[in-house]
Amino acid sequence: MKRILLALAVLALAASFAGADSLDVNATAALNGTTNGLEVIHDNTSVAYVQDDTPNSETVYRFEFLYDPNQLGLTSSAQFRFSLFGAYANNPRPNNPGNPCPLNPNIPVFPARVFAVFGGANSEYPGVRMTLMTNQCGIVGTAAQYFTTGGVPDNNPRKICGYIENSTTPAGAGEGGLAVVAVGAACPPHGDPAYSTAPANNFEIPTQFVRLGNLAINPFNAGENGSFYVDEFASFRTMAP
Repeated sequence: MKRILLALAVLALAASFAGADSLDVNATAALNGTTNGLEVIHDNTSVAYVQDDTPNSETVYRFEFLYDPNQLGLTSSAQFRFSLFGAYANNPRPNNPGNPCPLNPNIPVFPARVFAVFGGANSEYPGVRMTLMTNQCGIVGTAAQYFTTGGVPDNNPRKICGYIENSTTPAGAGEGGLAVVAVGAACPPHGDPAYSTAPANNFEIPTQFVRLGNLAINPFNAGENGSFYVDEFASFRTMAP
C-alpha cells in the first residue's frame, strides 16, 4: 500500500510543472478539515499538475482524492471537459504504423484518464468521466459519475474513487471503475455497485506514474476559466481498503 501527502508532492514538484496555468498550495483549497489543499488556476491553454513517480508497473492500482470544481466553468454555455487525473504507462507498441500507439517510444500512453466534465448553461452537469485504453492504444471503456444532490446537479466538493485492474493474460479482460462519494466518506470496496465500470484489454500497460491537475492543453472558451481545488490524494497497489 502507498499513501501520498498531496501538499508534500506539490511543494516538491510545482516549480517543475506549473506553467502559465499555475498551482498554489493554500488554506482556501483545503478540503475535509486539512490545513492546505492544492488550487489549480486555469487562465489560458497551458498545463499545471503534480506527478507521482512511485507506481512501479502496477497491475492493480487504486486512487482517491478530493475534488472541488469551485467556480470553474460557471459561465460556460456549452459542454467542455479537461483532463483531471491520468495514469501513464510505457508505450507498448511503438514504431508500428498499423495501430494507434504513438510511433515515438518515448511518448507514454494512458491506461486510464479521468476527465472533469461540465455542460449546459451555468455548468448544470458537473461530474467526472474515466476512459480506459487497450494494449493497442485505442480508447474502449468509459465510466461516468455526475454530481447531484436530490437529483439536482450541483458544484459541491466530492471524493473521487477509482481503480485500474489489468488483465492477467494478453487476451484477457481488465477493468476500471469510478465512484463518487461525499467528502469525509470512505471509498466503496472493490466490487461495490456504486462504481461505474468498463472493461479493457490492458495486459501490456501497467501504471508507471500518475498526474493530478490540468494535464493537457485544452483551449477553454471565454468565461470557462477559473480555478478548482484538489486535496488528500492517495494511491494504493491493492484493491483492499
